[in-house]
Amino acid sequence: MTGSAEAEERYRSVLEAEPRGSLGVEALVQLLYDESWRVRGAAAERLSRLPDGQRAVPSLLAALADRTQACARNSAAEALIRLGSAAAPAVIALMRHPDADQRRFAADILGGMRLREGTDALLGALEDADQNVRISAAEALGRIGGEPAVRELKRLLNAGDPLLRLSALQGLAELRCPPPLSQLVPLLQDVKARGSAYRLLGLVPERAAIDCICGGLAAGQRSVAEAAFAALGLQRSSADPAHQEFLQRRVTDALARMRAAGEVIERALGFADRDARAGALFAATMLRDASLATAIAEAARDDLLADDVVRALVALGPAAAELLIDRLDSLSKPARFAAAESLVQMAAGLRISALIRLAEGAEVEIQLLAIKALGQSGAVDAVEPLVRMLSDDPVAGAAAQALASLARKGDYPVFEQLEKSIASRPAASAVWALARVGKSRSLPSLRRTIRDADLRVRAASVEAAGEIGSEAAIELALIGLEDSDAAVRCAAARGLGPVSSTACGALLRRALDDSDAWVQAAAIESAGENASTELAPDLERLAASIDGLRAARAVRALARMKRLSPALWQSAVCHRDPEVIKEALLAGPSGPEGLAAAAKHLSHPRWDVRAAAARVLSTSPDSRILLSSALERESDALAREALVEALNQSCAKKNG
Repeated sequence: MTGSAEAEERYRSVLEAEPRGSLGVEALVQLLYDESWRVRGAAAERLSRLPDGQRAVPSLLAALADRTQACARNSAAEALIRLGSAAAPAVIALMRHPDADQRRFAADILGGMRLREGTDALLGALEDADQNVRISAAEALGRIGGEPAVRELKRLLNAGDPLLRLSALQGLAELRCPPPLSQLVPLLQDVKARGSAYRLLGLVPERAAIDCICGGLAAGQRSVAEAAFAALGLQRSSADPAHQEFLQRRVTDALARMRAAGEVIERALGFADRDARAGALFAATMLRDASLATAIAEAARDDLLADDVVRALVALGPAAAELLIDRLDSLSKPARFAAAESLVQMAAGLRISALIRLAEGAEVEIQLLAIKALGQSGAVDAVEPLVRMLSDDPVAGAAAQALASLARKGDYPVFEQLEKSIASRPAASAVWALARVGKSRSLPSLRRTIRDADLRVRAASVEAAGEIGSEAAIELALIGLEDSDAAVRCAAARGLGPVSSTACGALLRRALDDSDAWVQAAAIESAGENASTELAPDLERLAASIDGLRAARAVRALARMKRLSPALWQSAVCHRDPEVIKEALLAGPSGPEGLAAAAKHLSHPRWDVRAAAARVLSTSPDSRILLSSALERESDALAREALVEALNQSCAKKNG
C-alpha cells in the first residue's frame, strides 16, 4: 500500500471512529503527530466533539509543550480552540506559564476561541516581558472584542513598539472600531502602520477621512494603495445620501488630478482584498473610462461583487457596452454573465444588431440575457428575430416574455407578427405570447390551435386561454378536458386556476375524476388557487390517498382554503410519502401539537423533511435547545443551513 493510500485509510478511520474513554482520547492525541495534515485535522476535530471534552485537555496541553513537533503543537492548538469554553480555564491558566512560548500559544488559542472570559488574562499579557506574547495578546483582543479590549487597543496606538501599534491597528480594523481621526492621521506617515491606518479610515464617517483616503489611492506602495481602495470600498457603503454625494465629488476630483487614473484603477481591480476591489469599482463609476470595461467585468469572478460590477459597467455607458459585445468571447464565464446583465440594463441605448447577434449565436445563458435586453430595447427591429426564436426550445420561453415586454412598451407589430408565425407553423411559445399580447383578439387563433396535431400547441392553447379571461378559459377548457392526451387535459386544469370557483367548479370536478394522476394534481392546484370550497370533500378524499402526488397537493390546497381538518392533518403528518409530510408540517397548527410533530421529524431520514420541521420550530422561542441538538448531529449541508436559520429566528424571538 502506498504512503498516500495509507494516509487516506488513517484519515477515514478517524472520521468513522467513535472515541470513548481515555484510550480513545490518547489514540486521537497520538494522531496529532501524524505526517498527514488531513489526519491531524480530523483528529483535532474529533477531539473537539468528545461528549466530555475536558478530559482531552491535559493531553492536548502536553502536546502543545512538545517543542520538537511543530505540526503536533499546531494541531493541539486547533483542537483546544475547537473545544472552546471546555478548555478555556486551562488555557487561561497557561497564560501564567514561565515559558514565554507557552504564553504566546495560550494567547493565540484564546484569540481563536473568541471567548470574553479570556479578556482579563490577555489585558494583563499586554505588559508581558516578552514582545511576542504582547503582540499575540493584542491580536487576540482584536478577535475577541468588547469594550475593555477596544479601549486598550486604542491606548496601544501610542505605544513605542511599532509592532505592537500595528497589532492594535489590525485588531481595531477587524473589530471595525476606528479610533478618532486625530489618532489615525499621524499613523499614515508610519511605514509599518499606514496600511492598517488607511483601512480604518474607511470606517470613519467624516469628510476629512475621505480626503485622506483620496490622497492614498495613487500611492506607489502597493499595500498602501490597496488599503486606501479598501477604505474607499467601505466608505461607499454608507447609507447617508449627503455623505455619498460628497464622496463621489471628492473621488471624481481626485481621479481628475491623478496621472494615469485608469491604470491605477485597473491595478486595483486585481488586488486580493475584496473591499479594495469594491473601492476600485466605485472609482471606475466615477472615472467613466470605457476602456476599463473588460477589467471591470472580470471582477465578477467574485460572486459577491457581481452587482457592483454590473453597476459600474452601466455607469460607463454605451461605449463600454459596445466594447463588451466585441470582446465577449474572450471574457471568463462570470465576466460574460455580468457583461450581459449590464447590456440588459443599457438595452435602450445599444445597437439592436449587436444584441440580435448575441441572442442568436452565444451560449444559452448569454442568449437568454440578450433576449431579455431585446425585450427592453423598445426597438421595432427586435420583433421579427424574437418571433423566429419562438421555435428554438431552449430560448423560446424567454423570447415569448421579451415579445410581451415589447408589446407593453409601444404599439409595435408584435401581435401581427405572432399571428403570421402561428398561421405558418404554430409553436407552443408563440401561442402563449399571442394570448399574452393580444388578449381577446387572440381567441380566434386559439380556437384553431387547440385542434392542432402537436399536443404541445394544444396544451399551450388551452392554458393560455386563462390570460384572456374566464369565458375563454372555460370555452377552451371544455375542449381540452376531452383531449385524448393527458398533457392537454393537464394544461386545461391548470388554466382554470385564475377562473372564479363558481364558474369552473364543475369542470374542475371532472378533472379531479380524471384517470391520470397528473391531471388530478393540476386540478387540485387550481382548486386551491381559486378557493373552490365546494370541492373540499373531493380534496379530502384525495388527501387521504396513499398516492403522495395527489395527497401532498390536496393537503396544500385544503390548507389554503383553511379546510384542513385536525384528523386529516394528523393522518398527513404520518404519511409514508415525505412530500405529504412536508406539506402537513408547514400547514399544521401553530400550537404545541404542531411543534411536537415538527420536533419528531427532526430525525426523519430525508433532509428536506428535517429542514421543513426546522422551519416550523423557528416560530417558537422555546425550540432553541431542540434545534441546537439537531444542528450538532446534522451532516447534510442544506439541512444545516435550515437549522441555523431556524435557530437564529428562535433566539431572536426569545430575545425580542
